[in-house]
Amino acid sequence: MSMSKFRAGISLLVSVVIFLAISAVPVLAHTMALVIKDWSVIPMDKLVSEARGARVVFLGEKHDVKEHHEVQLAFIKALKATGAHVVVGLEMFRADRQSTLDKWIKGDMSQKDFERAYSANWAESWDLYADIFNYSREQGIPMIGLNVSREITDKVAKNGFTSLSREELASLPPGLTCDVDKAYMDYIRKAYKAHGESGKPFVNFCEAQLMWDKVMAWHIVHYAEQNPGTTVVVLAGSKHAWKKGIPQQISKQSDLSYEVILPWTTDIRPDMLTPEYMDFLVN
Repeated sequence: MSMSKFRAGISLLVSVVIFLAISAVPVLAHTMALVIKDWSVIPMDKLVSEARGARVVFLGEKHDVKEHHEVQLAFIKALKATGAHVVVGLEMFRADRQSTLDKWIKGDMSQKDFERAYSANWAESWDLYADIFNYSREQGIPMIGLNVSREITDKVAKNGFTSLSREELASLPPGLTCDVDKAYMDYIRKAYKAHGESGKPFVNFCEAQLMWDKVMAWHIVHYAEQNPGTTVVVLAGSKHAWKKGIPQQISKQSDLSYEVILPWTTDIRPDMLTPEYMDFLVN
């Protein structure tokens, strides 16, 4: 190893250690972000300022970690305070259940009924997301469903994209295809730690992930282009929010600008701390 690479590695290690030490303070106002492009550490208000100019901001999560949702809510509140026209995009709701979200935000649905609708869309506890949904309703922040039927993704993962019926294909965005290449399969192996996977079952799994990302990207692009001046904050699992997930599919469909903010999890290896995967890391 050359001396320059050794010094760069030490610099990266020091930055990450400092970032983790500072952000361990259990107060959201003290939430810090590691800027991946230059390894600087910035506070929440600066993070919001950095991301403010993008049309789409991805806030990744591990679904069952409450702290990730607390940071998401803090970001949404801070972004709205800047005067941005915030919209919240949700992996947690299917696109064909948009009318439910609209009724919730307008105040035309009771909390009990909405919680029941939420449970029909998403398996994680309502308590994890309740503050985000309630704040959005109180502030009149539009929420858009991005997801596709779990039955469809499960079918593709098991039998491949070509197994979908004409009716199932009709429920997807128009013209959607699912051509998995070697680069995408290599990404899936790395992201899902599936280093030894191969064969038809693995290809089917890759097709399911690609279709999932493409569908969510399509709904984001469609909304953003129909509603200029908005900032779409996307709440999605980190494996969808990584740049090689939904963001890459957005780039293939439009020229919308985006920033990717991911939380620290044990799934993120040091070699993923690059602009190829994310713009900011929070904890």
